[in-house]
Formats: sequence, structure tokens, C-alpha cells
Amino acid sequence: MMKIIEYDYDYERRYDHTPVLFGSRSLQETQDEQEPHVVPTWEPILTVITVVLMFAVLMTDKIATESVMLTALAVFYLSNIIDIKEALSGFSSQGLLTVLILFVVAEGLNKTGALNWYVGKLFGRPKTLAGAQARLMIPIAAL
Repeated sequence: MMKIIEYDYDYERRYDHTPVLFGSRSLQETQDEQEPHVVPTWEPILTVITVVLMFAVLMTDKIATESVMLTALAVFYLSNIIDIKEALSGFSSQGLLTVLILFVVAEGLNKTGALNWYVGKLFGRPKTLAGAQARLMIPIAAL
């Protein structure tokens, strides 16, 4: 017969083996005595205002996307809402780097007009909205 062994999740909390150096208290004791972090009321307000302004500027398409995003990042960093580690941590993501590279490729194709002829032949000039939707949905469904 097999014996089921249960893991004691409170073991690490009860038996803290953190070394005590020079008479200092353990990290757990100092964390227990600290009061919870209270967020100042201006931080969420500034965050909401910045995000709303960021989306408004992005919708107008007057300023480059990367400039708007980096400006918002700078506002958050300079107001100490995020620190430098949090500000730069997203750039280490492989998914983000892939999307950034695709933005460069898409902008290159857009500026050179390399796809204009192909898109014109593929989609043509539909006369109705339903025709335009059908010409767009059929190639996508084939993929």
C-alpha cells in the first residue's frame, strides 16, 4: 500500500533558517513589523491621465508610436511610479522583440510600396461592403 506524503507548506515560515549576522533580526521578523505599502493618491490619477493622453495621441496619428510610448514610460519613471528595472524589464522579452522587428519590416514594406501591386490584384476594387469583406475573409480563411 502506498503512503501519501503531504508537503508542509508552513515549514519554511515556522523554521526560518536565515542566518543572523551581528545580532540583526531575521528578514521575516522585519517584514512582519513593516506597515503595508500605501500608494499615494496622485500615482493612480497620473497613471490614468497618462494612459488616456497616450491613447488620444496615438489615435490622432500625428506623433510616431515609439515616441508616444517612450514618453509615457519616461513620465512613469520620472514620477517614481516605476523604477529603472521595471522600466527596462519589458525590453528583455523575446515576444516584444519579435513584435518590434515585425514593426520595422511592416514599415519598410509600407514605405517602399512593395505590396501595393499584390494587394491591388488580390483585393481589387469591390463595389459593395460585403464584396470587400469577402475578398478579405477568403484569403485569411485559406491561411
